Amino acid sequence: MPALRTKAFLILAIDVKPDNIFLNWYVDASDEFHVVKVVLGDMDCALRLKGEKLLNCKIGNVMWRSPEGLLGRGCLYVITGVQALHFDFAELDAEPEVVVLFKLLSAFGPLPDALIKHVDDAKAGELLTDLWQAVKENEVDGNFEDWTEDVFPNLSDEAKRLILRMTNLDPAN
Repeated sequence: MPALRTKAFLILAIDVKPDNIFLNWYVDASDEFHVVKVVLGDMDCALRLKGEKLLNCKIGNVMWRSPEGLLGRGCLYVITGVQALHFDFAELDAEPEVVVLFKLLSAFGPLPDALIKHVDDAKAGELLTDLWQAVKENEVDGNFEDWTEDVFPNLSDEAKRLILRMTNLDPAN
């Protein structure tokens, strides 16, 4: 993942691909190609870092920011064809990121201590712990292991095993 240096902070771009790289270029009179400036675009999937703190400022749109950007793990929509994490944000009385994290924890929990240590931010660790406690107290249904192909098209046993491996919340795994 390339990082961009700016004067006051670092931006970690996590969706670098040819479509997101913009060049200012020209071809001179002798048919030679020259690049004047290169910038990254589509910062929906980017993190702003301060010092060595990880995940302390997200950039972009919450619904298009990947689970990797929120928690450091995988993707569902491409395989299942169902927007399992889509909400009517106008009706929420909480920050969208918190709602998505709650849904991710309810689907892929339990919350391992290793993730809290990996995040390395007391406030974020407390939020994850509180959300996991809320999942347990409310006996939220919807654990991914119980999802079926009847409800989620294309979710074969093989696809489910792959997603469970990608969404393991323990950074060491």
